[in-house]
Amino acid sequence: MVTLVTPTTEFSSPELEASGHAYVRLAGQGQYVQWTNTSCFAITAVNIRACIPDSPGGGGINATLDLYVNGAMRQAVNLTSSQTWVYETSSSYNGMSQTPSAGNPHVFWDEYPLWITGAPVAPGGTIMLKVDAANTAAFYYIDCMDVEAPPPPLAQPANSLSIDNYGAVANSPTADNSHAITLCINAAHSAGETVWIPSGTYYVNATSGILNDNGVTVQGAGPWYSTILDYALTGTHVFHCVGGAFKNFRINCTNPNQTSAGGSEIYAISGNGDGWTLDNLWVSHAMLTWGAGTNILIQNCRINNSWGDGLNINNDPSYNNPTGTNSNHITVTNNFSRGNGDDAITLNSSNNNAPDMTFCTYTHNTGVASWWASEMGIYGGVGDVIEYNLLQDSVKRNGMNCGTFGPGGSGSNMIGALVMGNKVVRGGSYGYAFRMPAFMFGGGGAQNNVLSTNTVNNAMFDAIDFGPQAGSVAQYNTVDSPGLTGIGIYINGTPPTGTATIINNTVTNLHPGQVAFLNNDANYKITPGTPAASYSGQNSVVAESCAEGGQDVGSIVNGSYTYYAGVAMAGGTAFNARVASAGVGGNIEIRLDSPTGTLIGTCAVPVTGGWQAWTTQSCSITATTGTHAIYLVYTGGAGNLFNVEWFSFP
Repeated sequence: MVTLVTPTTEFSSPELEASGHAYVRLAGQGQYVQWTNTSCFAITAVNIRACIPDSPGGGGINATLDLYVNGAMRQAVNLTSSQTWVYETSSSYNGMSQTPSAGNPHVFWDEYPLWITGAPVAPGGTIMLKVDAANTAAFYYIDCMDVEAPPPPLAQPANSLSIDNYGAVANSPTADNSHAITLCINAAHSAGETVWIPSGTYYVNATSGILNDNGVTVQGAGPWYSTILDYALTGTHVFHCVGGAFKNFRINCTNPNQTSAGGSEIYAISGNGDGWTLDNLWVSHAMLTWGAGTNILIQNCRINNSWGDGLNINNDPSYNNPTGTNSNHITVTNNFSRGNGDDAITLNSSNNNAPDMTFCTYTHNTGVASWWASEMGIYGGVGDVIEYNLLQDSVKRNGMNCGTFGPGGSGSNMIGALVMGNKVVRGGSYGYAFRMPAFMFGGGGAQNNVLSTNTVNNAMFDAIDFGPQAGSVAQYNTVDSPGLTGIGIYINGTPPTGTATIINNTVTNLHPGQVAFLNNDANYKITPGTPAASYSGQNSVVAESCAEGGQDVGSIVNGSYTYYAGVAMAGGTAFNARVASAGVGGNIEIRLDSPTGTLIGTCAVPVTGGWQAWTTQSCSITATTGTHAIYLVYTGGAGNLFNVEWFSFP
C-alpha cells in the first residue's frame, strides 16, 4: 500500500492522483490484490482503475494483468499507458509533453471496463488481480475497482432509425462511420424519429466530419453495449448538438494528451427555445460536454480521464451567438466524474458579455481526483442551488470552489447561491505551490450566498476559506481533522475583504497548534449570528425546519415575539435578519429587556414570494452596550406575517 504524505512540492504523484490518496503496488510475480464481493448482487462486469509504466522514450506500453475469481484464473486484463504519463515543469505546469525528460510526470491513471468471462461473481466470492509470468510490466498500480451488474441491453425503440441501415459497420477499427451516422441523423430529423446505435463499437474519425444533431434524440442499448469510438488524433468534437438528446451509450477517444484532445465529446447548445438532455452516457478521454443554453438536463452520466473539465455548462459564446449565451434552467444531477483534467463538474458563468446564468441546480453528483482543478467549480450565476454533492481527493486545487471565474474574478459574480449538504473529503492541495483549502467560498464580487450543513473531512490544509464577498452566511457546517485551520480568511496568503455571518459551525480534531477559526484581516468583518429558533422564550411562534438548514421561527402573527437572554451588545449600530414571507410582511422591532422595553430599531420585512424564499434585511439601531435580553417583537397586518431564520448585530 502506498499512501499520500502531505506534499511539499507542487508536482504530482500516483498516490496524490489516486482515489483515497492511496493505491496498491504490485511489482513482482505472484503479488496480488484481492477483494471479497460484499455487495448484494452477482458481479458480471468491473471497471479497473490502474497504472502501468511509461515506455523509456514516452508514448506508453501495453501489458496484461490476470484476473482470478474464487482463486481460479478467469482472464487477462489488457492495460495500456498510451493515454497517461505526460510531463510538466513549473514553467509548463499541466504540461502535456510525452517525453519523460521534459519534466515531472502526472496523469497516471486510466480506467479499464470489462465483462467478467464465465459465471458471475456471487456475493461472498472473491476477485483477484495477480501478476503472473505472462504479465510483463515492471509494476502494476491498482487504485480501485468498480463492480457492476449491468442490466440487459435495451431494445431498439419504436419510431427509430438504426445507423446500421445507413452503412455503419460495428467492431471494425479501420471503418469511419461518420458519414453513415450523419446520414441517419439527417433522415431521423426529417422523419421526426430517433437515431438508434445498436450494440457494438462504431469507430469514427471526427476530423472527417463532426456529427451534427439538430433536435434529434440519439440513443443506444446502454453504455456497456453501444460505443462510439473517435480515433481522430487531432482535437475536435464528436457531436455538435442544437437541442436534442443523447442517451444510453458510451463515447471514447484515443487522444494521447491534451494538445490532441477535442474540447468535448458533445458540444451542445439550445436552439429555437428548445433545451437538450444527456442521460446515462459514459464518456472517456474527453469532456462529456461543453454546453450552454436553456432547459438543460444532464443526469446519470459518468466521465473519466477527460483532458479538460468532466462537464462544463456555461454562458460562453457559441458558433451562432458570438456575444454569449443566455443559460438558465439547468439541472445537473447524479453524475460521476473521476480523474479529469480540469474541474470534474462545473458551472461557468464566465462571459461578462452574456447574461448571468440563472436557475442552475447541481445536486447528488460525485467528483473524484481531478488532476488539474477542483472537483466542483461553481463560478458565478444568480440563485445557484448546489446540494448534496460528494467531492473528494483533490490534486491541484480545491474540493469545492464557489465564487467567480478567472484570475481576479474576471467572470460574472456568484449571487444568492445556496450551497448546502455537500461533503468534501481529502480536499485541498499544494497545487501551484499554494496551500489550497478544501472548500473555497467566495471570490470576486460574490454576495448574499449561504454555506450551510456542509461537511469537510481530512482537508489537506484549511478546511473552509472565505474569499472576497459581501453579506454571505456560513452556518451549521461541520469540519473534522483539517490539516491547518478549520475556517479561515486567507486566499493563498493574500487577505481579501468582505462581510459574513457565521452561525453554529463545528470544528473537531484539530492538529496541535491549529485553531478552529482564524481571521487575520481587519478588513474582513465576521459577525456571529443567532439562530432565531434558539430563543430563551417566545409568544405565539413555532420553530420549524428551514430549507437553508437548521430551524426558523414561523407562524408569526401581529404581536408575536421571541427573546434571547444574556446578549452582549458592543455598541454597534446595525441589525441584520434573515427573513422570508409568503404572507403580508411586516416589521421586527428590536427591544431591550421586555416586549415593551426600549425600542432600539425597526427592521422592515418584505414579501419575498415564499415561506422559504430567504433574503437578508438590514436596519440601523441605536448604539447599545452592556448585556441585555433582546426581544424581537413582530408586528404587521392580519394572518401569518413572515418567518425569521437568524439575526445578528454586525
